[in-house]
Amino acid sequence: MKDIFPHIYRKSNDGRGCYYLWFSAMHTRIDAMLVGYLSEDEFEPIGKEICEAVHYIEHLASCFDPASELSKVNREAAEHPVETNEELILILRLCKEYYRLTGGLFDITQTGQVDDLLLESDRQVAFASPLKLNLSGFLKGYALENIRSILSEHGISDALVSIGQSSIMAIGSHSGTNGWEVVLSNGAASTPPQEESGRKTVTLFDECLTTSGNNSDDRRHIVDTQTGEVIEGKRAVAVVTKSGIEGEALSTAFFIADAERREQLKEQFGIKIVVEI
Repeated sequence: MKDIFPHIYRKSNDGRGCYYLWFSAMHTRIDAMLVGYLSEDEFEPIGKEICEAVHYIEHLASCFDPASELSKVNREAAEHPVETNEELILILRLCKEYYRLTGGLFDITQTGQVDDLLLESDRQVAFASPLKLNLSGFLKGYALENIRSILSEHGISDALVSIGQSSIMAIGSHSGTNGWEVVLSNGAASTPPQEESGRKTVTLFDECLTTSGNNSDDRRHIVDTQTGEVIEGKRAVAVVTKSGIEGEALSTAFFIADAERREQLKEQFGIKIVVEI
């Protein structure tokens, strides 16, 4: 089988193999380190499956791909009900639920209101008014959970996956340590950690770390759903959750929320670690 991504394979003294791969998708770079008692040839089809799963999600639900199912929905659903993929319906249902749970702080609509997104069957979507849906703030976490399922099916219990350094999933541990250490800086995370002023280290064990915010003064991409204004300024918020899906919704919600609402969200979802960057 010819691989479709660059990778590095090393074998440790205890016989475990470390398979590190990277590829581009979702307009960013994706890195994955898989650890287990497998050969390079055994790791390769798992890496291929991960790559294909992420590209499938992107082609299904990217609003930037005119050929995606989501783009078709955005174009046609205000005119008539659109037959679409069951998985896209599942994603939209999840997004509507987190909109409800966060009191509207997590919102996938660029125009219109989420209440006008009608999901009346497992295959059909309609808009009660013209909408434009953008799932960019959700798909990374959804992809992480798909990758988790792939790794579980193949018996891999130690792995670290990073999507654009803003959505990270840590499974098990590495090199006998209790988890994986990642470093937060300027709205992004990296591993291994480096000792530099202003950086914050977080250890993850069977957890996800998700960051939302502006990593430069020029970046303006998150709208305050309470005011309708784009949030400006260089700052970010990172949350640690058990699920990448929940992390995507909550990191956005925490970034928008005021101090009082953040405390309410912490209690509501049982969030213990929120890092401001």
